[in-house]
Amino acid sequence: MKKNTSKKVLNYAAISAAILGTADAAGQIVYTDIADVTIDTGGDFLGIDFDDDGIVDINVGLLNFTGGPGAVANGSDGTSFNGNGIVGVPASGFYYPSNLADGVTVDGGSPILTSVRGDMYVYACYPNSQWCGEVVDGFLGAKFDVGGNSHYGWVRLDVLSNGAGGVGTMIFKDFAYESTPDTGIDTGDTGPLGIGDQAFNDFNYFIADNKLNLSAAIAMEQVTVHNVLGQQVIDRALDGTNASIDIAALKSGIYLATVSIEGARKTIKFVR
Repeated sequence: MKKNTSKKVLNYAAISAAILGTADAAGQIVYTDIADVTIDTGGDFLGIDFDDDGIVDINVGLLNFTGGPGAVANGSDGTSFNGNGIVGVPASGFYYPSNLADGVTVDGGSPILTSVRGDMYVYACYPNSQWCGEVVDGFLGAKFDVGGNSHYGWVRLDVLSNGAGGVGTMIFKDFAYESTPDTGIDTGDTGPLGIGDQAFNDFNYFIADNKLNLSAAIAMEQVTVHNVLGQQVIDRALDGTNASIDIAALKSGIYLATVSIEGARKTIKFVR
């Protein structure tokens, strides 16, 4: 699946707006593809909302420490998000999120760090840190609660060290979760994507004359637009293969538009 490397997004409050959600026929694995989000400034975090309910399930980002831990998951202040957590290991009084390989099962038997801050140590390569130096397509395993039920998921990202005195760079690519409670998911498992891929095979967009222009081979059903704070600014029903959305009233900045076709969704990023 193609992705476009994005410009840096600062203070990205939640990713719930940036959805390409596709579930299998039984409604189990829900996969979300995002236009790659880059964080390279201390103090910036990305809130991952696995099930798109408007509630951040885990936070992943960079601490404002020069040469220090560099990155944390599960909240910068050590909060557990109501028992939510990440796969990792405790060692010598610290907590280290695991860098999981492709195909590793995340479930109730996984070592989940909850109610603690997990330090990924992007810059400083301590003995138990698995995210320092350069990581390409690493998987962060996660557990989160919905209505008293446990769900498991993964986040895929690249991590790069910025050298001495830097806090590092994180590039978020996609994530997925198992919608069936108390059921494990393998890292990298996206479920069957054939229907969604077909629907958007000939999808195109461009900005001109203060309008977001959309086209597809199959009739589009809806478009929503969110700003980088996760606030919805446009919601419009569609019923054709071409659409022109007036964005003249939007403030200058980066926006995420989610288009629906036959139940599949694709998110694009544009600059107003």
